Amino acid sequence: MNKSTLTAAILLSAAVSCGKRSDTPGYAGEDLSGKVTVSRDREEKTAVLTVTLPGEWELYAGAAPETIDLSAPILTGSGAGSYTLPVPAGTRSYFQFETGGNRAILAERQLPMSGGFNMRDLGGYRTSDGRHVKWGRIIRSDDLHSLTNEDLAYLASIPVKTVADFRSLQEVRAMPDKLSPQGMTYVGLPITPGSLDDLQSYIAMTPEEVEAKMEWMNVYFATSDEGRERYRELFRLLQETDDAAILFHCSAGKDRTGMGAALILYALGVPEQTVMEDYLASNGYLAGKYSRYAERFPQLKGMLEVKPNYLSAGIDSIRTAYGSVETYLREELGADIGKLREFYLD
Repeated sequence: MNKSTLTAAILLSAAVSCGKRSDTPGYAGEDLSGKVTVSRDREEKTAVLTVTLPGEWELYAGAAPETIDLSAPILTGSGAGSYTLPVPAGTRSYFQFETGGNRAILAERQLPMSGGFNMRDLGGYRTSDGRHVKWGRIIRSDDLHSLTNEDLAYLASIPVKTVADFRSLQEVRAMPDKLSPQGMTYVGLPITPGSLDDLQSYIAMTPEEVEAKMEWMNVYFATSDEGRERYRELFRLLQETDDAAILFHCSAGKDRTGMGAALILYALGVPEQTVMEDYLASNGYLAGKYSRYAERFPQLKGMLEVKPNYLSAGIDSIRTAYGSVETYLREELGADIGKLREFYLD
């Protein structure tokens, strides 16, 4: 850690010396995406700030984005470095980073699940018109079967109130979700293709056949009656209320969930390049989850990862049939674009 440039601010004394701030948390100035990030260790859940920018900066914190305390920074620093943050490990915090005239709201992209690999907040993405997806409202994930009590307590602190599960009934029976005893509404939205129960059928395929099957599967997600019905229900859930987080998932959190996340980001006006980057990020997060399968069956590599052409196959099929993704979202999935952006954009 870069301790020479780090000053831990004592909240009480800083509040007295600096006084109250009149503004509210938000974004301003230069886009800080990728230049300053927060991450948490999956096991210990400790939070770390990584800065790649020069100049002096301040960091503020709160239990929710709208309640970030701007009266006193929890940390100040100068220049690049990594800094352990003095916030609780067991509950989620949100941060406002300020440097010069620039500021941004931050939280960890990958939620720190000891029993999960690919649970990610869709918050913080910048839209084409300069707004940002709200943190702590839409979460994509792999299965919840192995979550620990500490993991569930962390999700409850967000709070996650609705869980939408794209796994098949067979997958659900074999590995049921673990849900918070503090209350989560479970909604089953089974989409059959994409199940890891199909693993045996992929073993007999050539790598080219595996890739072709993955492309077909993404077309199925987007255009089949089953796929459209399930994603229609996902958008209905998103449009019901924005007062708590919704988490949607499948087994790996990369295919059925990957298409769902892409459709949501398109609806919110996130640029296509960012949509693809979010989709491809599963490869990094899932590296440790299926490594034993990849080592034993190298021909399965194309099935255990995501590639640009997989998602593109589904999105291209939408554009061919409907002219645009937005038309598909409105006409087939019942997406109220205006309401979604009102609910989920800062």
